[in-house]
Amino acid sequence: AISQLCMASARYRAAANYARRVLKAEGYPTRAAGTVLLALARLEDQDGFFALAHQLEEQVGADTLENSPWYLLARTILLFKTNKMRPATRALREFANRCEGGAFFLLNPMYQTPCRPEPRDPWDLSHQAVWEADGIISDTPDFAPWANACEDVSQLAQEFARRYGF
Repeated sequence: AISQLCMASARYRAAANYARRVLKAEGYPTRAAGTVLLALARLEDQDGFFALAHQLEEQVGADTLENSPWYLLARTILLFKTNKMRPATRALREFANRCEGGAFFLLNPMYQTPCRPEPRDPWDLSHQAVWEADGIISDTPDFAPWANACEDVSQLAQEFARRYGF
């Protein structure tokens, strides 16, 4: 919760530090790794980002990491912010294709309660990840228009909206 407040108030280094502390706690599942990944992406800390991704890959498995909306979105943001546009576009498409509703929530931000409720719908995790990244996306004004200009992504967002009545 503290790390989410730090993210919302653009204190990304503090968010990463608090979330790293939560990661060290054992005995209950958290999504603190996603907070750290988003913060590192915003800080453009490529070494830290990919080191944590490698560590998480060993801990939770490559499949779990590769399907995490937080990882996929954070990687897209990191590549975009470091001006690696071809890989960023591939990462954006991967996020949009792998994360149910990811494209829709990225292009159509929607309010969510400050806590992370247990997912009920297939797209809840995508919504949570995009909501947590909202401050980063707002701090990067050319990110959303760039994502919207990616034809595949806007098409996936429209299909999701029709399917779920948004």
